[in-house]
Amino acid sequence: QFGWVSEVPGRFTCSASPQNLALADRFADPARYDFPSRESCRMMGDLYTRFGAVDKALTWYRKAAQQGYAHAQNDLGVMYESGQGVAEDHAEAVAWYRIRVGKKIGSAALVADGYHARTDGLSSLGVVLGAIGVALGFPLADPIVGVAITVLILFVLRDAARQIYHRLMDAVDPELVDRSERALRKAEGVEDVRSIRIRWVGHQLWAEADVVADCERNLQEAHDIAERCRHELFHAVPRLARVTVHVDPCEHAGRDHHDEVSHHDDRLNLAGAHGHQGH
Repeated sequence: QFGWVSEVPGRFTCSASPQNLALADRFADPARYDFPSRESCRMMGDLYTRFGAVDKALTWYRKAAQQGYAHAQNDLGVMYESGQGVAEDHAEAVAWYRIRVGKKIGSAALVADGYHARTDGLSSLGVVLGAIGVALGFPLADPIVGVAITVLILFVLRDAARQIYHRLMDAVDPELVDRSERALRKAEGVEDVRSIRIRWVGHQLWAEADVVADCERNLQEAHDIAERCRHELFHAVPRLARVTVHVDPCEHAGRDHHDEVSHHDDRLNLAGAHGHQGH
């Protein structure tokens, strides 16, 4: 078992033995993992940290952080703040903390601000390198660094603009929709999931779901099924604040329970078809 960086401030001083590092290198061999998950990347960072190889831990924490793993982003912030395994850099630490908190509270603006802060730190470093190059008799160093900084800013701007645009359009990660559907199917009494729609409202998520239950159930039982669906979703989806569940009776013997209003709702023209939507 491995501790977290933020919970054990002194763990970076652990001594490393050749045997321990060899064991960690064996588990961290990239050939063993085609597509390492963000959780496994952070676990490898913890493993190297426990054995005192903080430089290698930094590589794995960074891989997990780049996949959007909030805990690893916090770990990087702690490492840059304390100067353990990397040069002490409070600006970089604050940038990772902003990204981490933005992910936690669902603030795309704060995440974008964190990436902007990282760009500021790298830009300052580039300016210093350009000045050193000019001082050493290489006058092209300054414009070359300027172009490099511009390209860096454009890359950060692209990612930030994409995130903000998706938030403005109330878009959610498709994986979140799939996770929600799986949670609904776990609820007792649910026979099928017709649709699930999720959207952002500020820093919160709102969801609407249509599920199918046995048409022989009474009103109280249908209400209980809806509440079980809500309960499963609240546990499965972070920052979910409101859930509305509509329970459709199954269509035994070909009966359409929405026939009276089917001409008012295009969705009902696809009765019996399975689908899900995410906004």
